[in-house]
Amino acid sequence: MLSNLNDDCLLHIFQLLSLQDQLQLTTICERFEYLMVKYIWSKQYHDLHNQMRCLQPLDLQQYKQFFRLNQENIRKLQIDVSNNFAYVYNSNRLNNRPDYTFYFKLKMSNIKILRIKCPAPSIHDVYIEMLSKNCPKLEILDLGKSRVSGAYVEDIRSLQLITIDYCVVSKAVSVCHPAQGASTGSRK
Repeated sequence: MLSNLNDDCLLHIFQLLSLQDQLQLTTICERFEYLMVKYIWSKQYHDLHNQMRCLQPLDLQQYKQFFRLNQENIRKLQIDVSNNFAYVYNSNRLNNRPDYTFYFKLKMSNIKILRIKCPAPSIHDVYIEMLSKNCPKLEILDLGKSRVSGAYVEDIRSLQLITIDYCVVSKAVSVCHPAQGASTGSRK
Protein backbone atom coordinates (compact mmCIF):
# COMPACT_ATOMS: atom_id res chain seq x y z
CA MET A 1 0.00 0.00 0.00
CA LEU A 2 2.76 2.46 0.90
CA SER A 3 4.59 1.60 -2.30
CA ASN A 4 1.55 2.73 -4.32
CA LEU A 5 2.02 6.35 -3.24
CA ASN A 6 3.83 8.77 -5.51
CA ASP A 7 7.35 9.96 -4.65
CA ASP A 8 6.25 13.34 -3.30
CA CYS A 9 3.88 11.74 -0.80
CA LEU A 10 6.50 9.22 0.24
CA LEU A 11 9.12 11.91 0.75
CA HIS A 12 6.75 13.90 2.93
CA ILE A 13 6.07 10.84 5.08
CA PHE A 14 9.75 9.84 5.22
CA GLN A 15 10.79 13.27 6.47
CA LEU A 16 8.56 12.87 9.51
CA LEU A 17 10.31 9.69 10.62
CA SER A 18 13.27 9.29 12.92
CA LEU A 19 16.61 8.35 11.41
CA GLN A 20 16.25 4.83 12.81
CA ASP A 21 12.89 4.42 11.09
CA GLN A 22 14.27 5.87 7.88
CA LEU A 23 17.07 3.30 7.97
CA GLN A 24 14.53 0.50 8.39
CA LEU A 25 12.64 1.73 5.34
CA THR A 26 15.77 1.63 3.19
CA THR A 27 15.81 -2.15 3.66
CA ILE A 28 12.27 -2.64 2.33
CA CYS A 29 12.87 -1.83 -1.32
CA GLU A 30 15.31 -0.08 -3.63
CA ARG A 31 12.86 2.71 -4.36
CA PHE A 32 12.60 3.66 -0.69
CA GLU A 33 16.37 3.52 -0.32
CA TYR A 34 16.86 5.71 -3.39
CA LEU A 35 14.34 8.32 -2.23
CA MET A 36 15.78 8.41 1.28
CA VAL A 37 19.40 8.74 0.23
CA LYS A 38 18.92 10.98 -2.80
CA TYR A 39 16.29 13.43 -1.55
CA ILE A 40 16.32 13.43 2.24
CA TRP A 41 19.78 12.46 3.44
CA SER A 42 21.57 14.38 0.69
CA LYS A 43 20.15 17.58 2.19
CA GLN A 44 19.92 16.68 5.85
CA TYR A 45 23.09 14.64 6.36
CA HIS A 46 25.69 16.06 3.99
CA ASP A 47 27.45 17.99 6.77
CA LEU A 48 28.36 15.50 9.46
CA HIS A 49 31.03 17.82 10.76
CA ASN A 50 28.75 19.27 13.42
CA GLN A 51 25.88 16.77 13.29
CA MET A 52 27.41 13.58 14.66
CA ARG A 53 25.13 13.82 17.70
CA CYS A 54 22.12 13.11 15.49
CA LEU A 55 23.59 9.64 14.92
CA GLN A 56 23.83 8.77 18.63
CA PRO A 57 20.56 6.79 18.78
CA LEU A 58 21.86 4.35 16.16
CA ASP A 59 23.34 1.03 17.14
CA LEU A 60 26.58 -0.12 15.50
CA GLN A 61 24.88 -1.96 12.63
CA GLN A 62 22.56 0.98 11.86
CA TYR A 63 25.46 3.42 12.08
CA LYS A 64 27.51 1.46 9.55
CA GLN A 65 24.48 1.04 7.28
CA PHE A 66 23.83 4.78 7.37
CA PHE A 67 27.40 5.60 6.37
CA ARG A 68 27.48 2.99 3.60
CA LEU A 69 24.26 4.33 2.10
CA ASN A 70 25.09 8.00 2.60
CA GLN A 71 28.81 7.99 1.72
CA GLU A 72 28.26 9.80 -1.61
CA ASN A 73 26.36 12.64 0.10
CA ILE A 74 28.90 13.48 2.80
CA ARG A 75 30.68 16.81 2.27
CA LYS A 76 32.07 17.41 5.78
CA LEU A 77 32.92 14.86 8.45
CA GLN A 78 34.56 15.06 11.84
CA ILE A 79 35.50 11.86 13.64
CA ASP A 80 36.63 12.10 17.23
CA VAL A 81 38.12 8.74 18.10
CA SER A 82 38.80 9.81 21.67
CA ASN A 83 35.15 10.18 22.69
CA ASN A 84 32.08 7.96 22.59
CA PHE A 85 31.85 7.82 18.81
CA ALA A 86 34.54 5.23 18.21
CA TYR A 87 37.07 2.88 19.68
CA VAL A 88 38.28 3.94 23.10
CA TYR A 89 42.01 3.20 23.14
CA ASN A 90 42.72 4.04 26.78
CA SER A 91 40.33 1.45 28.15
CA ASN A 92 40.93 -1.00 25.27
CA ARG A 93 37.23 -1.56 24.64
CA LEU A 94 34.85 -1.17 21.77
CA ASN A 95 31.71 0.88 22.21
CA ASN A 96 28.84 1.36 19.79
CA ARG A 97 30.90 3.02 17.02
CA PRO A 98 33.27 1.50 14.48
CA ASP A 99 37.00 1.89 14.62
CA TYR A 100 38.31 4.88 12.67
CA THR A 101 39.53 2.56 9.89
CA PHE A 102 35.89 2.08 8.86
CA TYR A 103 35.72 5.66 7.58
CA PHE A 104 38.84 5.35 5.40
CA LYS A 105 37.25 2.49 3.46
CA LEU A 106 34.16 4.52 2.52
CA LYS A 107 34.02 5.94 -0.99
CA MET A 108 33.14 9.49 0.00
CA SER A 109 33.58 10.87 -3.50
CA ASN A 110 32.15 14.30 -2.64
CA ILE A 111 33.73 14.96 0.74
CA LYS A 112 35.64 18.23 0.96
CA ILE A 113 36.53 18.46 4.67
CA LEU A 114 37.68 15.55 6.84
CA ARG A 115 38.83 15.99 10.43
CA ILE A 116 40.05 13.02 12.45
CA LYS A 117 41.07 13.34 16.08
CA CYS A 118 43.05 10.40 17.44
CA PRO A 119 44.55 10.07 20.93
CA ALA A 120 47.58 8.14 19.65
CA PRO A 121 49.66 8.23 16.45
CA SER A 122 47.38 5.78 14.66
CA ILE A 123 47.02 7.15 11.14
CA HIS A 124 49.78 6.23 8.72
CA ASP A 125 50.48 6.11 4.98
CA VAL A 126 48.10 3.23 4.21
CA TYR A 127 45.17 5.38 5.34
CA ILE A 128 46.37 8.39 3.36
CA GLU A 129 46.57 6.13 0.30
CA MET A 130 42.96 5.00 0.90
CA LEU A 131 41.87 8.62 1.13
CA SER A 132 43.60 9.42 -2.15
CA LYS A 133 41.55 6.68 -3.84
CA ASN A 134 38.23 7.12 -2.04
CA CYS A 135 38.02 10.90 -1.54
CA PRO A 136 38.97 12.58 -4.85
CA LYS A 137 37.45 15.97 -3.93
CA LEU A 138 39.04 16.24 -0.48
CA GLU A 139 40.29 19.80 0.06
CA ILE A 140 40.95 19.99 3.81
CA LEU A 141 42.43 17.13 5.82
CA ASP A 142 42.92 17.65 9.53
CA LEU A 143 44.56 14.67 11.23
CA GLY A 144 45.22 13.92 14.84
CA LYS A 145 48.46 12.28 15.91
CA SER A 146 49.83 10.53 12.85
CA ARG A 147 52.65 8.48 11.42
CA VAL A 148 52.86 9.71 7.85
CA SER A 149 55.76 9.91 5.45
CA GLY A 150 54.08 12.18 2.94
CA ALA A 151 54.30 9.51 0.25
CA TYR A 152 50.59 9.61 -0.69
CA VAL A 153 49.68 13.18 0.25
CA GLU A 154 50.37 14.40 -3.29
CA ASP A 155 47.98 11.74 -4.64
CA ILE A 156 45.08 13.67 -3.11
CA ARG A 157 44.97 16.06 -6.07
CA SER A 158 42.36 18.49 -4.75
CA LEU A 159 43.99 18.84 -1.30
CA GLN A 160 44.49 22.49 -0.37
CA LEU A 161 45.30 22.19 3.34
CA ILE A 162 46.60 19.38 5.51
CA THR A 163 47.01 19.83 9.25
CA ILE A 164 48.71 17.21 11.39
CA ASP A 165 48.77 17.43 15.17
CA TYR A 166 51.94 16.06 16.74
CA CYS A 167 53.17 14.41 13.55
CA VAL A 168 55.48 11.43 13.91
CA VAL A 169 57.21 11.22 10.54
CA SER A 170 58.12 7.62 9.83
CA LYS A 171 60.54 8.37 6.96
CA ALA A 172 62.75 11.25 5.99
CA VAL A 173 60.22 12.59 3.48
CA SER A 174 58.84 16.09 3.84
CA VAL A 175 55.09 16.52 4.18
CA CYS A 176 55.52 20.27 4.38
CA HIS A 177 55.75 21.10 0.70
CA PRO A 178 52.56 22.22 -1.05
CA ALA A 179 51.17 20.01 -3.79
CA GLN A 180 49.98 22.13 -6.72
CA GLY A 181 49.11 25.29 -4.80
CA ALA A 182 48.18 23.57 -1.54
CA SER A 183 49.26 25.01 1.77
CA THR A 184 50.26 23.06 4.84
CA GLY A 185 49.67 23.66 8.50
CA SER A 186 51.00 22.10 11.65
CA ARG A 187 49.95 22.51 15.27
CA LYS A 188 51.66 21.51 18.48
